Amino acid sequence: MLCEEHATELDVVNCDAFQEVLRRHLNDANAARNRFEQRGKARRFSQKTIRFLSTFSAYIDAYGGIVEVMRASGGEYGETAYKTLSILLVVAVNKQKRDDRISEVLEQLRKQYSRFKVLKEIHPTPEMKTSLAEAYKVGIDFARYATCYYLRSSLGRLWSVVVNPPSIFEETLTEIAAAMESIKDQSAILDSIRLYHVDQGVDEVQRTVVEMDIRHTKVEKEIRELQKSQWDAHLEKFRTRILPDHQSVTEAVNDYQLRLNATFDSHRQDPASRLPELQRSEAYQGWSRTQQSSFLLIRGEAICLTHFCWFSPLVLRLSQDFRHAGKAVAFHCCQVMDSNGKGDRFISMLNHLIFQILETMPSPLDSTFTKSIWRKMDGLQWGKEAELVLDVLAEIFLTLENVTLIIDRVDLMRGDWEECIYKFCRLASLREAGRCVVKVILVSSCVTNDWRSLKARIIGIVTEGQVFELHCSESDWQS
Repeated sequence: MLCEEHATELDVVNCDAFQEVLRRHLNDANAARNRFEQRGKARRFSQKTIRFLSTFSAYIDAYGGIVEVMRASGGEYGETAYKTLSILLVVAVNKQKRDDRISEVLEQLRKQYSRFKVLKEIHPTPEMKTSLAEAYKVGIDFARYATCYYLRSSLGRLWSVVVNPPSIFEETLTEIAAAMESIKDQSAILDSIRLYHVDQGVDEVQRTVVEMDIRHTKVEKEIRELQKSQWDAHLEKFRTRILPDHQSVTEAVNDYQLRLNATFDSHRQDPASRLPELQRSEAYQGWSRTQQSSFLLIRGEAICLTHFCWFSPLVLRLSQDFRHAGKAVAFHCCQVMDSNGKGDRFISMLNHLIFQILETMPSPLDSTFTKSIWRKMDGLQWGKEAELVLDVLAEIFLTLENVTLIIDRVDLMRGDWEECIYKFCRLASLREAGRCVVKVILVSSCVTNDWRSLKARIIGIVTEGQVFELHCSESDWQS
């Protein structure tokens, strides 16, 4: 504790007075050291010197609060004098520490304040503004202290080190930490509130999306049903125009299937069971793998005592497999009865093919297409001129990527069947079919046809590598 005398002295001391006190006591210490050296032997400190050192130590402890200069008065006179003189150095060092401490606190404040602008923009609430204001107040108070400190002269700052305790730094940091903790708590609360609202918004958006998805699915279903209804109406309209006998294509195919079944019931092996054998043949493999329009010409024997070709069940099963696989396919048999007489007409064959292709369309065609083909069908010449029907078939090809056409017993077609089939095959040319790949299978009896003449004409339409031929009997495969 400071004695009353020294406490009174410190109450009125200023920078100049402090220097005078320090000089006077240091002079006393130097004088004591000189007397000690003159006497040539060691002496203890005088009581005055001891009182000074004790007073100065208490002075430094009370108002500097940084280092303990001396805790005892023992030691040689020279050592005491050295320690007394080193007080100036200690104070100077502490002054530098105080300068550094001020810089540290200011830097800490700067780091914390740099976050305030973001927090203020994120959470512009009255509570957050109040918390930020408290933190700013701490910074303003400390900034005022730092400003006053640096505006002083060097001696004034030196004196400030002695008379002002360093607790202002800890107090400032404590206050700013408390303010930041308040801001942190307030920010956490606001973040939780905002997150809650965001979660609520997300839930609402998700519910809206689900509802919209349900409505969209419902609308899509209704549109598909409407399109299907409209397309079914178009198909029925086309069917009555294309197939005036009102027999559906399905009924015609089923009738043919029944006749074939009746013919081959007593046969030792169902010809359709040999379809895999047909598909493994070199001719079929070449026809199937080519990426261009191609023709497979098949000749087969007729069953004994009948006029049905044993290849007919195979190609009928093949067309059914294609249809089940979702491919655009059409099948027609020109043989209408078990006889060697002439069968169906060329225009009838084309009509059946057209309607089957329309039925297997993957999606309804646009109104422009339907109007175009209907204008052709609705004319007086429809059903009389094969060229008009071929034009419609060619127009359909332009809407497809690929199509498979299987015509059984072309050799029984009425009229000049080779000429008719040649005209039909011209539709597979690149000029007529565009990008559509047209795969054609033609089946005839080896008794009535050898394909040589027609094959030569077809090769004139496409390249020889796009025409494949298969001739085989019931018991043997030859290609």
